[in-house]
Amino acid sequence: MDKKNGYSLWAKVGFVVYGFLCVLLFSYMLFPYYALKPKFEDALSRVSGLDITVSTIRPALPLGWTMGGVKVAGNTALDSLTLKPRVLPLVTGNIALAIKMKDGGGNLNGSLGTSFFKIGNSFDLQMEMKNFDISILKYFSKKLDEISGKISGDVDLFYSRKRPDRSDGDINITVDNGQIPLSIPNFPIAAIPFSKFELKAKMDKGLLKVIKAELAGNDVSGSMKGDIKLAEKLDASDMKFEILLKLSQAYSAFMGSQGGPNVRVVIGGSLGSPRTSIQ
Repeated sequence: MDKKNGYSLWAKVGFVVYGFLCVLLFSYMLFPYYALKPKFEDALSRVSGLDITVSTIRPALPLGWTMGGVKVAGNTALDSLTLKPRVLPLVTGNIALAIKMKDGGGNLNGSLGTSFFKIGNSFDLQMEMKNFDISILKYFSKKLDEISGKISGDVDLFYSRKRPDRSDGDINITVDNGQIPLSIPNFPIAAIPFSKFELKAKMDKGLLKVIKAELAGNDVSGSMKGDIKLAEKLDASDMKFEILLKLSQAYSAFMGSQGGPNVRVVIGGSLGSPRTSIQ
């Protein structure tokens, strides 16, 4: 191109667009996010129903935010939490939020989506976990105060509240070196420690069926089978499970008159009103 003629019109337009994008990028990167910290904390607290505070907020490219030092009721829960709105689902009339959590040596990557026009009528949940500490669940329910372990695996579930029969998905997870709290009436064991728990389940046409559920530990080992039939209201979903436990001599003695090395627990009813019997 002849230098006397200068730059072409398209080149000039390109420079303007480039400059504009640079301004946006640097504004996004240099924005004083500390000023928004109370807004983020309030939004997270209202959505979760917990008292959540964060130490820092920084941008997460291309569009999102990373919050460091996440605390629940003053206790450190996560090293960082990253939230990123996803753009592509908008093409199909859905909204989705990408989520990333880190807690020391573990992490969780996932997304949660729903219909843009009928928010809450359906949910699409995807998660991939590696050595993620499940003790964070204790903040959501007092019944889970004793839960612990490191979880790895993936979850891919779609739930339609109006049409539960359209719900489907898969669960493939492994939890190492933890314990499961129990809330079974007249059952003297409050929590079961284990070295490994493996769960494989599949949901088809609204029926979540356990394919494999095995527990291994020094004092307690066992297996579980059964299913949950999802309803429009999750609390009304029917369930039926059979749990077979093999107890060590010490745990068997702890069971007293209900004891023996082998224990069978049957759980029925609904998610909101379970019925349990020990045999």
